[in-house]
Amino acid sequence: MSDCTHGLGNTTECPKCKKQICVKCFCDSVKANGQCPICKEEVATSLLLELTGKSENGVSLKQLAPPFKAKKRNSMVVTDNLKVTEQSELSRRRSVYSDFSGLEMILESSYTPDASHDLFEKPDSSDFVTFTSEKGWDTKIIQTATYEKMIEIITRQDFEDSYFAECLIFGYSTFTTKESLMDILTKRMSPQKPEKMDWEVFVKTVLVPIRTKIVNFIRTWAKWRCADFMNENMSNKVDNIIQIHSEIKPQTAQFMSDYMKKLRVNYTKPIEQLDEGVDVRKNSEFDVLSAIFAFWYKDVAQQIMLMQYDLFRRIPVEELLSQGWMKKENKVITPNIVKMMQMTNSLSYKVQTTILSLSKLKHRIFAVEYFIKVAQEMKEIHNFDGFKSILAALNASPIFRLKDTFDGLSDEFKRTLSEFNDLVDYDSNFKKLREMTNVCKPPCVPFLGSTLGDLVFTKENEKSENGQLKLVNFFRVRMYGLMLKEIVMKQNSPPSFYVARDLENVIQRMRVNENEDTLFDISKTLEETRSGELSKENKKAISKGKEGAEKMWKKYNAFWKKNTKITVIGTK
Repeated sequence: MSDCTHGLGNTTECPKCKKQICVKCFCDSVKANGQCPICKEEVATSLLLELTGKSENGVSLKQLAPPFKAKKRNSMVVTDNLKVTEQSELSRRRSVYSDFSGLEMILESSYTPDASHDLFEKPDSSDFVTFTSEKGWDTKIIQTATYEKMIEIITRQDFEDSYFAECLIFGYSTFTTKESLMDILTKRMSPQKPEKMDWEVFVKTVLVPIRTKIVNFIRTWAKWRCADFMNENMSNKVDNIIQIHSEIKPQTAQFMSDYMKKLRVNYTKPIEQLDEGVDVRKNSEFDVLSAIFAFWYKDVAQQIMLMQYDLFRRIPVEELLSQGWMKKENKVITPNIVKMMQMTNSLSYKVQTTILSLSKLKHRIFAVEYFIKVAQEMKEIHNFDGFKSILAALNASPIFRLKDTFDGLSDEFKRTLSEFNDLVDYDSNFKKLREMTNVCKPPCVPFLGSTLGDLVFTKENEKSENGQLKLVNFFRVRMYGLMLKEIVMKQNSPPSFYVARDLENVIQRMRVNENEDTLFDISKTLEETRSGELSKENKKAISKGKEGAEKMWKKYNAFWKKNTKITVIGTK
């Protein structure tokens, strides 16, 4: 600056206008006004450490940092004051993954920045990045950015939106490949040292934070999506990054290497079976209607949840990402999604078949009320896929047309069914069911239909042309990644029930007719289509059927009031 009176001779470069400025003038202006004194662009005070070698209070970095001794490149000697053997395993992990634990210096003469380092040196202008924010949260969120700019931002020491990194792990496939992501992270591992920056300052404030963030990101990535690293190509790319990091953080690099080896071993192990209990109590008096009615409705709901969860947890992220379930060869591309969809549909048809197998009106009324109770319990234990399946059965044409049966339901069951139908309203795109799923705590089996639909809609990532640059819509990537992360978290939270093999076998062997025309014909033989008002005979028959169902419930409830305490599915 021409009017500078300090005469210190020390200058720095403004990250916005790229002009050389007196260090004192620059620090004073940023601390007082939050901006560069020349271009007047906003500059965060947290950048002073990197740009000037001073903290926000003007204290020299060398006064703040502990002394360390320069070592040769690739040296594997750790600092003497790090007494690893005296720490617990948890403390060791926290220590080695912190910025300055086990730090070794490399000589400046042996350091070579990546040839593509200039890709990450673009300004925070709208040509390269735009930001937004969420209501009630002051942190800036990346809205759109170039691929390289996004990587540069998330590896900054002062990057605050740590949640974005986790979402990126799940959403990266909307704009790139896993190999490309690893390659660009490798390039970012070796940035260019600013011309005026002291080597010691560069290592402490630039190199170590960047490499630490990248290694931690890959560690989290491997934790959530271990399958991404199972091929030789990706394995080699990780090993390369670990080797680079070992130059300055050998202990962290060794922990990372051991961690990846452990993940690879665990990945090859089969999925553990769900815990198994003993056979459950049943009331044989109701066996004559259908074997399912002999069991307590809560046991049935819990067992169906275990069966659906076992399929749900086996769906890998790769199948969710592929959208293959919509393709002709879906059984090959997404076999686990197809299996769960088949069970959901089969459950709905089993409920319909069971109700239509009952020739007496009182039995059909009891059956519909029984499945409403099962659905109610499914809602309570957060099996929303099973809940939707049963409601779909009760609203299917062959069942819905049974007007005598539904008129015979008690007022309480009618109210409950009306409330449930409101939750699964198709016209509102299952809005209320989605909201309930979003706020519930695991364990939870979400309604797979709406979940897959959301993924299809959100994955349509947008790119905006800005001259010759493409800005990726990372806000949408963030949303997509969040959805996938929520699914994986639910997959990792098993229900706290025991498997009851006898009840599981009964559910699997339930009669099922999946021909809708046949089911509709059966329905018409049970109850004629209504025309006009009910006759006295009809009203009398419905009243008699209602009374008969109420008597059945009294017997049913009396038995289970005595015996529910010895039901073994229970909770762990």
